[in-house]
Amino acid sequence: MRLPEVQRNMGRLRKPSALAVLGWSLSWYVPVVALLLLLFCLGAMEAYREVRFLLFRWTWAFLLSPSAIVWLLATVALITLPLKVMTVIPLFFDSSADTYRLRYRRTALTLVVIPLLFFVMRVVAWGSYPLDYGQDGLYMRMIPLLPPWPSRPLF
Repeated sequence: MRLPEVQRNMGRLRKPSALAVLGWSLSWYVPVVALLLLLFCLGAMEAYREVRFLLFRWTWAFLLSPSAIVWLLATVALITLPLKVMTVIPLFFDSSADTYRLRYRRTALTLVVIPLLFFVMRVVAWGSYPLDYGQDGLYMRMIPLLPPWPSRPLF
């Protein structure tokens, strides 16, 4: 093959962008993503406050406990996992994919799964926070998600 012919064939192999695939469905997709970004940015602000409390009031050695590692991973997943799940929705609207026929059903299912993921990650982050104040004062949790449960509210 000559070079111009290869370049011509490469143009055919390109897949359309997610914006081109969604078309008019962008009218509902963009507000849903904006709403989720707003909700998860509020969660990120709370996580930032908790990390700031751990690092500036206490020593960084608290972050080496197993509970702190689980809490940190759950906090990162609390912010990133719903956004990654939202990026799957444009794949349902590709007309050449097998999922095109059930695109609205799978989109609705995805939008139901996202708050469930948020709630599960929030419970894991709540139950594994490494510092808590109990009857005996401040104590450090070493094993995540085991009693005594944190005294602070879940939400």
